[in-house]
Amino acid sequence: MKEFRVTVPHRPGGLAELLEYLAERRINLKAVVSITEPGKALVALVPYDVALTRRSLKEKGIPFEEADVLFVDIPDKPGQLAKVARTIANAGVNIESIYPLGTVGSGECARVQFGFRLNDLKRAKEALAATEEWAPYVGIGGEG
Repeated sequence: MKEFRVTVPHRPGGLAELLEYLAERRINLKAVVSITEPGKALVALVPYDVALTRRSLKEKGIPFEEADVLFVDIPDKPGQLAKVARTIANAGVNIESIYPLGTVGSGECARVQFGFRLNDLKRAKEALAATEEWAPYVGIGGEG
């Protein structure tokens, strides 16, 4: 998985125009997060088709940043996300963005998949993979 960060005007329709363009290009999104600042909005996109997204943004002349995303399947219970964040922090890694990517299972077995953009993805993955609790549930991009 990859995260694409783009900036759009912070005005009515700014985000809609970007999403309409991506829809015209048949780009399906797994996650979208937008945070506004005066005059602009930062949009983080996690598409299913990375190559098509990259090509489409370039063709339209939309500047973007691209980064790998670490994903972790976390039990859907209070405090579990905090444990993952603490493990990452204890490894000396900064979380740059985080968002839910979907759910797996139901009831007591339910897990929420979160995507993380980090300043040191490799170190965070190593820290999480070193724990019995998270090792089976952590990956980068298309890894399992």
